[in-house]
Amino acid sequence: MDDTRNQGNRTYYTSTQLNQKSFAMRISAPMGTALLGLLCLPITVYGQTEARRAIDPMDPNYYDQIRNGDSNLVVKAEASDDSNVFRVELEDGSSFRLAELKAFLPLSDGREIRPGTQDDAAAALLAVHHFNNIDTMSPILKPEDVENCDIKLTMEIVDSKFSPIGSTRVFTESLHTENTLSTPLPTAVIGAYRSATTSPLAILTGVNGIPQVSYASTSTDFDVKEQFPLFGRTVTSSTGEAKVALDFFLSIGSTHVGVLFVTVGIACFSVFC
Repeated sequence: MDDTRNQGNRTYYTSTQLNQKSFAMRISAPMGTALLGLLCLPITVYGQTEARRAIDPMDPNYYDQIRNGDSNLVVKAEASDDSNVFRVELEDGSSFRLAELKAFLPLSDGREIRPGTQDDAAAALLAVHHFNNIDTMSPILKPEDVENCDIKLTMEIVDSKFSPIGSTRVFTESLHTENTLSTPLPTAVIGAYRSATTSPLAILTGVNGIPQVSYASTSTDFDVKEQFPLFGRTVTSSTGEAKVALDFFLSIGSTHVGVLFVTVGIACFSVFC
């Protein structure tokens, strides 16, 4: 990935860098599931930077170019005062709604790139591409599943760097951006990875009425819907993990289990009591 954009705490990756053909066989299922769970919400892959014009919706860069104003196909694009989603009209008379996803992924630890989460980013981009071409590409959804859903997606991937403050700062700044086709407000959030980073983001998304889904945060705190009203996840909480551990120890006849050390999610071990 040699063509990244760095702005302050943010590191953006384009769909060109994460070309679908190079990662099609290395899909991270949890990330794809998290995205597909949001696909029919009134909900951005960060902009294609090459000069080549994509005129076929099957092209992975097609909606990125529309988003960034690199396409001469757009006749009109506008969003209502109460929505972050744009209604886009093309020169051929067709129209659709274009919505922005913001994904917070720990692509690095602030110093070094983490190869494993690049797979997650690749899966996220592929899921968006599948959704935008449901009738020919989606391995899960069928056209009839989204018959009345005319939304197309673009996605911005932000390197969270495992930083609660950094991620929250980026998200807060995005909420103060003028809502234009090329700089849209987020309609939904994916992530983060660690619960410590996800928690402040989930409070902010709840306050601002923006749905959020994590594919990895397991803290039991997120079970409190009064605190995190619009947060969801595609993994079990730490309590579920602890119950599996309990079942294992019972299956081998253990009668006493000691927790030697734990830094987070200690409440989940109440299942042993």
